[in-house]
Amino acid sequence: MNRDFLRRSAFLVIAIALTVIPQQVFACGSCYGDPHSSQTQGMNAAIMSMLGITTTLFFAMSTIFFLLKRKVRMMQAQAKVSRREGEE
Repeated sequence: MNRDFLRRSAFLVIAIALTVIPQQVFACGSCYGDPHSSQTQGMNAAIMSMLGITTTLFFAMSTIFFLLKRKVRMMQAQAKVSRREGEE
């Protein structure tokens, strides 16, 4: 009970802090910084490279699952054919 109260209290404090001072919480160099500074340009490049890596990984995983699904269907079709041949 005491632990639950502490969690709720912490959540309430964080929620109040986020609503009272949103500019300081959500400010970053990309949004509020000088767009021509080298730090902002470097951060934007880092963000784009992380998005590129994440997109590549998601594409690779979806391709693997698609290929596995196709292979399972082919193996099931072969199993059906071999069962039919075994019955004859």
